[in-house]
Amino acid sequence: MRVISTYQPAKPNPLRRKKRRGRRFLILLLILLAAAGIFWYRSDKVASPSPSANPEEQVATPPAPSGPDKELEAIFTNWAAAHPERKWAVVVRELEGGNRYASYRPAEVYEAASIYKLFLTYLLFKEINVDQVDSVAVSSQGRSWSAGYCLDLALRVSDNPCAWAIGNYTGWSSSNPVLASAGFSATALDITAGHRSSAEDTADLLEGMYKATIYTADERDYLLNILKKQTYDQGIKAACTNCVVANKTGDLPGVKHDAGIVWHGDKAYLVVIFSDGATYSQIAELASQIHSYISK
Repeated sequence: MRVISTYQPAKPNPLRRKKRRGRRFLILLLILLAAAGIFWYRSDKVASPSPSANPEEQVATPPAPSGPDKELEAIFTNWAAAHPERKWAVVVRELEGGNRYASYRPAEVYEAASIYKLFLTYLLFKEINVDQVDSVAVSSQGRSWSAGYCLDLALRVSDNPCAWAIGNYTGWSSSNPVLASAGFSATALDITAGHRSSAEDTADLLEGMYKATIYTADERDYLLNILKKQTYDQGIKAACTNCVVANKTGDLPGVKHDAGIVWHGDKAYLVVIFSDGATYSQIAELASQIHSYISK
């Protein structure tokens, strides 16, 4: 039996140790390169997302129109040609759901009739804010009312004494420079000689009201709420039984106008029709043709 009295481990092989170190370094290098590649790929994806990666976050914007809508213009010109016994001025602009627009003789100046009461609201809210309408007093012919009471009557039932009271408060002589500075160049108020305006000025006022660019949002909501209760509903309102309409008419011998904002589904548009004495049934028929086209 052979007895080993001492144990001496084998001496390490320097060459084998160098090989193991080289393999470890190579593995570590490969791991680092792989990690760097993954980081670059992920950061590139975060920094440069695909435009179509999340379609829910993209909002479709209707293309800007290159000019007036030709089909709308054809409706107006065909209507005027079929009704030559009257003068016509028409403006239509989409406000929601599209951006089509067109007009027919929009700048022609007419006797405004009660359309001027829309411009009184602009003048009034240049003087007071909507929170003051029930505390500010306006007066006419020896009688006095709150501005809120008169706004309702002047717009909803076209009450004249209340309109005169608002005009007295805002100042008849000072009103026209204010209107002119706001861009209503065809509009002038004159309590003795009569008021004048154009379909274009009236459309600009309604658009500024709807978009709250010349009124505050609270003033806009206050006025539209009254106009939606308009009692004169044989014109624009009669053109669409399923629509919500906020409108104001103007009616004098030899003059008949209607101007309003129409909501139908997800669409909203303004329509202004001025005439030198058409019937409301004619205005309703023209407004119906306009609505049939806009609602398509």
